[in-house]
Amino acid sequence: VGTKNQFSDGRFTVNAAAFLTKWTNTQQAVGLPCGFGFTANLGSAEVKGFELEARVEPIDGLELGGNTAYTKSEVLETLEGIVEAGDPLPNVPTWMASAYVGYSRTLADGWGLTMRGEYQYQGRAPFGILPDLNVVFSDGVVAGVPNPSEFRRSFDVVNLTASIGKDDTLVRLFARNVFDARPQLDLAIFSGADQTFTIRPRTIGVEVVQSF
Repeated sequence: VGTKNQFSDGRFTVNAAAFLTKWTNTQQAVGLPCGFGFTANLGSAEVKGFELEARVEPIDGLELGGNTAYTKSEVLETLEGIVEAGDPLPNVPTWMASAYVGYSRTLADGWGLTMRGEYQYQGRAPFGILPDLNVVFSDGVVAGVPNPSEFRRSFDVVNLTASIGKDDTLVRLFARNVFDARPQLDLAIFSGADQTFTIRPRTIGVEVVQSF
């Protein structure tokens, strides 16, 4: 259920939505301490939350906006020994948000200038559904320890662009992931072969677009 609204001749926009999903026979990857895993039907789950989006143009050429989303996921029924009812679903952050500011104006001789900055945030989220790992200590004792790969930490990313164009030609200078964030999007812990994945590092460049 949602609502979309525009005011002041389209200069101010506010959109909102709330959702509820009932999910049965959910398929989820289950990791094992040995490094292998399998896919199982984990009974049923529920996902609910809301989204809010806003945009405003206070003066000609200047645009401000952003959105935020809250999601609560919960396993309702599951297979014995795999996860507990009440656990969150993997890879579903509770909070996500973004914001941007953009400015554009017409220059002399038909040239146009556009600048934009973006901020993106993803909150903490579970990697998987294995809260403990079995480790072998130096004295040969095997014991369970908290799984360091159970949760993915929150992270944020900043992107900047500036472009100038005329007719069918556009030149764009960009800087993506300005602060060189290195979040661990996935983490697999194996004996002697830990692996992790992240996003593209800071990237700065120039693009030339020519339309025909």
